[in-house]
Amino acid sequence: MVQGKCIKLYPLKILTLFIVILLSHISQAISWLPNEGEYKFISSFLFIDEETEDTQDKRNEELSEITNEINYLLEQDQLTDYEKERLVALEDFYNNYDIFNDDSFLSNEIEYGCSSNQSIGLKIKFHSENDKYYKYGAKEEKQEYHSRRNITKEVGFYYKYLLYKNENWRILLTPECLYSTNKIHGKKLHSSLGSYVGYATTSKTGKRHFSEIGFIIGKTFNCSYKDTIIKKISCLQGGELIKNLILSNYVEYSFSDRGNRGYRNLIYEQISLAKEFVSKSGRHMFTTQIGYYWKQNLHNKTFQVSGPLLSLCITL
Repeated sequence: MVQGKCIKLYPLKILTLFIVILLSHISQAISWLPNEGEYKFISSFLFIDEETEDTQDKRNEELSEITNEINYLLEQDQLTDYEKERLVALEDFYNNYDIFNDDSFLSNEIEYGCSSNQSIGLKIKFHSENDKYYKYGAKEEKQEYHSRRNITKEVGFYYKYLLYKNENWRILLTPECLYSTNKIHGKKLHSSLGSYVGYATTSKTGKRHFSEIGFIIGKTFNCSYKDTIIKKISCLQGGELIKNLILSNYVEYSFSDRGNRGYRNLIYEQISLAKEFVSKSGRHMFTTQIGYYWKQNLHNKTFQVSGPLLSLCITL
């Protein structure tokens, strides 16, 4: 997938995604729990590409010009009605669009199979942003922006319960609670409830195909985030190219009606190639995965990040 094509999914294509039977990589599909008494460990590392860095630099130059104009207006003794409206608009733009400064993302997750239809899990994540910021009201007409690395630390717990399963189908519910903190927004708590439907089959040639669709609703509790309610729809698709070599695609749509406007309507897409390693007895040991991801604001393509990803999944 090339950058120009990334995430151009309009209503007809979105509808098509839900009509067709999707495929997925089973080792990281949420609907498939570890066997009773087993652990599943997943570690993923994502970082941005050069194109994203260039986009971030260009956006920061624009924000610098906006900040200079804000500073100029704030220094005036009296403002006309037009200037007052202009100041409000500029500050609103700056406060909502000083975003998408992602630098890297590390996620570690361990899940334990309590029984054939229940599991519990722990997540630990680190999200690094290289934030650029300016000061309002500076006397200098021109000022350099400051840069600081902001690291979000997150820990979460979840529980999975299979409502129904047979040889091919899985229907699952999973409540989750996440706690995070960073220097800019402080502490926040996020709770969510997700439901997933998974389907697995094997073709006549012996190749495996899997599918999963997820629906999530959650709420973030933090005054900086305006107690935002977030809704997500996810699709994980993929299939076995040759024995134990799997091509997968993940798409997630995120919607909210409050909080930072730049994050209200997001789409995330990931394409990856995974290699499964199994023992002589046929037991899955671990899976390595390489791929590429894109995250973008649905209404403004200026706000996007992309880059490579690496992942490891181990069954213990």
